[in-house]
Amino acid sequence: GFAAHVLVPRGQVYSLFPSAKAQGLTCTWSNVVKLRESLYREAPGMDQFRPPQRTPIPNFFLAGSYTYQDYIDSMEGAARSGLLCAKVWRTQSRLLAQFSFLG
Repeated sequence: GFAAHVLVPRGQVYSLFPSAKAQGLTCTWSNVVKLRESLYREAPGMDQFRPPQRTPIPNFFLAGSYTYQDYIDSMEGAARSGLLCAKVWRTQSRLLAQFSFLG
């Protein structure tokens, strides 16, 4: 029920952020959102249509569950895509810094 949905995340928050427990921070509100049709239809061969994080437009990157990554169109996929996007951006930034005339 409700307690299980709140207590498990609270335990996860306390393990990730010990200072939250030390300061006595508590959850004052919680909500569970369920969408019946939140995923697009997965089918073999469809990954080729998902755009990569790097685009042909300079300094324009994509992140989101719809982009190419190892997960389905979900929150996990969106989070993974954000990490991949940051990695692509960081790699490009380092390459540009090597060739910068500004030092």
